[in-house]
Amino acid sequence: MTKRQFFLKAMQANEFRRRAWVISAFSLIREGMEVWKSDAYPYRIVQTPSGHFFVDPEKGNALTLIEDADPKEPPLKIKDYIELKEGEVPNAYEEIKTTYGNVLFNFTAIIWPFGKKVPLANRPEH
Repeated sequence: MTKRQFFLKAMQANEFRRRAWVISAFSLIREGMEVWKSDAYPYRIVQTPSGHFFVDPEKGNALTLIEDADPKEPPLKIKDYIELKEGEVPNAYEEIKTTYGNVLFNFTAIIWPFGKKVPLANRPEH
């Protein structure tokens, strides 16, 4: 699964509300190779020297590789661009180019409290 696919599925599953998920998505973390098994919540990121994986609820909580994530970098970067199609995010009413960080902000500050009522907030490019 690609970073984009993983990110959108995790956001739809409300993982933006889980602090541990946000930290593991946007930073490199160090934890034992088996620690994830004691708290294998859906879309939990498991960072290893060979790659970034996630607990896949569609595969019985087996680990699935995030294919285009570099194991030497955080799985996602706040300022990396993502192109959204209409409807991929509840308040995206048209195709839009934005960043992972902006989508995280929208889910946290706009979509969670207001749903589809407020259109996607997108910071202009500099």
